[in-house]
Amino acid sequence: MNILLNSTSYIDRMRPNQGVGYIGESGFQEMLLNFNICSGGGEYVEIDKARKNIAEYGFIFLPDHPDQVQASIQNILDAFQKNNLRIPAARATELGWGSEVDKKGMDLYMSVVEEQIRLAVRLGCRSIIVQPLDLLDSDKDAFELNRNFYLKLADVVLDEHEKQQDKVKRSPMKILLENQCKHFEGHLVRGILSDPAEINEWLDKLNGEAKYENAFGFCMNIGNCNLCSQDMYEFAMALKGRVDAVWLSDNDGNYRDACIPFSCISAGMATTNWLEVIRGLRSISFDGDLILDIGSTAYNFPLTFASDILRLTYHVADYLRWQIGMGDAMKKYDHVVLFGAGNMCRNYMLNYGDEFPPLFTCDNNSARWGEDFCGLTIESPEKLKNLPENTGIFICNIYYREIEQQLRDMGIKENIEYFNDQYLQTSYMDRLKGL
Repeated sequence: MNILLNSTSYIDRMRPNQGVGYIGESGFQEMLLNFNICSGGGEYVEIDKARKNIAEYGFIFLPDHPDQVQASIQNILDAFQKNNLRIPAARATELGWGSEVDKKGMDLYMSVVEEQIRLAVRLGCRSIIVQPLDLLDSDKDAFELNRNFYLKLADVVLDEHEKQQDKVKRSPMKILLENQCKHFEGHLVRGILSDPAEINEWLDKLNGEAKYENAFGFCMNIGNCNLCSQDMYEFAMALKGRVDAVWLSDNDGNYRDACIPFSCISAGMATTNWLEVIRGLRSISFDGDLILDIGSTAYNFPLTFASDILRLTYHVADYLRWQIGMGDAMKKYDHVVLFGAGNMCRNYMLNYGDEFPPLFTCDNNSARWGEDFCGLTIESPEKLKNLPENTGIFICNIYYREIEQQLRDMGIKENIEYFNDQYLQTSYMDRLKGL
């Protein structure tokens, strides 16, 4: 699982070095190149007005010069390279939900997006998120409107990929569709690709017509799911094997904000159901890109806190990666043992005991050695020094770091894992007293 940061967070288009420097110091190693930073969707709706506004800042107006996409963000690319930040994924400029774009604007938009795709291929991106068209005055149904749009972009990917074959060793870049909202009587409601059945149908049809294998995939946008009050566990489960990326942001369920996950609270409760998110992605063994979008947090916090906010964001992303990947962690090992003989151990046995039965569990309380607990014998930690090859030690206790240090002091340096029962599929609601 890869952690990426959306490049519109903390990056000033005119002076990117400071923001990119903060990002490089915070733990992030990969970025999502968001082309909205150099060309916004509004430029294709009111072209003359946008041209004048862009000229005042001295930027390149891409609708007039689509061949200069790379030149328009070269300073950002240079800053990424200077800070050793890789760019494995990108996001094309978005027109927005229910945009009023005429034929001229649409033609210009296509020209720019095609060049963005060519640049993404040259940069070695494995995927690019392209929002489906949702035009206000179109009389076509959603798939009919988007079919030619997406297939033409796939042809561009393949053309550029063949030109770059000596440099790009992987398969052709994948175009990712994304679930959308739409405006309805002053509210945000479910839009194009908000139904998993529709997503699966589109992917089957587009991949069936594309000229290369697996040309299209899917990015699950958590913020949009939350705005549409969707069950994210069921959403993920219906798309098993088809989710290549997850766009992670938090909001209050009403407004399209992009905050650090877990940070939006109302009446003392999280406004995004992260339990559903984690359970769903864990259940489908998600192992793609986790893309963090914290634009609203970045905009509203004083710049003085930028480094701290970015470090927090990385730690939150790493926590989510750990939680989502927990169900697959046991698969790496031929054998499993547990450290801890309390509530967390009990919940491990309830959820994973049958599929990954531990050899035993151990505990620092010598009075419990030899006791049977949930079908396991409680052993002394000393027994961990003589384990079969490729055995994972799963710490089932909130004192993770202290126990890990204890194991390292005992000479055990490898195969130490943390287990946590906060977001399991099933948990005992009662807590064992005294444990």
